[in-house]
Amino acid sequence: MPLLTELDADQINRLAEHTAKRQQDAARRYLDPDLQQRQTSREQRFIERIENWTGTLNDKQRQQVRDAVERIPDLSAPWLGYRAQQTDRLLRMLEAGADAPTLRDYLTDWWVRMDGQSAEYRQRWHTARQGFIQLLDALAATLTDRQRATFLDRLDEVRNDLASFVAPEHRQASLPAFAACEAAPT
Repeated sequence: MPLLTELDADQINRLAEHTAKRQQDAARRYLDPDLQQRQTSREQRFIERIENWTGTLNDKQRQQVRDAVERIPDLSAPWLGYRAQQTDRLLRMLEAGADAPTLRDYLTDWWVRMDGQSAEYRQRWHTARQGFIQLLDALAATLTDRQRATFLDRLDEVRNDLASFVAPEHRQASLPAFAACEAAPT
């Protein structure tokens, strides 16, 4: 938080310009008016994100993803609206000179608790999260040995990155303790 509390007026203006551009870019990326193109792009984003963890998916796995994405609610429009609203409020707080505890509480409410979201949105978000978890669970059962090794390597990278934030005696986490990391039964 000290970084945010130390911003001067010019820096806040640049931050406002930057966040406005990012919002426009996200709207262009996620809110294509052609609904078929929007769905195709959404499916491709899901596949790309999963392949960042597993390596290339095969045709059957890609179809699993496409089928799941059809069932998972698209929350792009309300999410972008919420992000714009919350960003605007953050900028106003920075302009008013909010202190670190106020900013920390605000960001926690925004990013963790999703304060300000409607009950309907929260329910749709829960449905989307459950759908994504079900997709990942089903997909895990189809991973090849190579995909599983790629996933474990990527997970190890993330673990090592996070370990740099904790004391050395707490750095080793056992990956096989997680069901998704176990080898598939043969």
